Amino acid sequence: MRLKSEFPDQSRRGVATVELAVSLPLLLLLLGCIDAGRFTLRYICLANATSESATFASLNPPGKFGGLPGWIAAVQQRAITESSLLNPPLNAAQILVDTSVLDDGLVSVQVQTSFGTLINWPGLPHTWTMTRRVVLAQTA
Repeated sequence: MRLKSEFPDQSRRGVATVELAVSLPLLLLLLGCIDAGRFTLRYICLANATSESATFASLNPPGKFGGLPGWIAAVQQRAITESSLLNPPLNAAQILVDTSVLDDGLVSVQVQTSFGTLINWPGLPHTWTMTRRVVLAQTA
């Protein structure tokens, strides 16, 4: 016959420590997967916005928009529209349309944005700057 212990929870000593030791790595893995997914979404949106605005710029000459300022604004707006999933969204200051290559029959669009992780991971920066540049030939 077993004797009852004076402390009814004595047999459960250390259970909380073991539960924490098992669940903490799983929680960190989950947060890492969420951050990786957010990073991937931001990069894909950045790549799509840059490619779409460069394609738009190569197919539409500046004369169609009343000159260079209107054309640059239209190219920037195309990138902003394409990146509507981003939070915070792109703004015109993050989109550089290089007009120096127009004489060579090229268009160059560069989009830059930043990404911040949910938590500060050891050994990784909290904020990254992501830049994507696309150069295409203008169509006649």
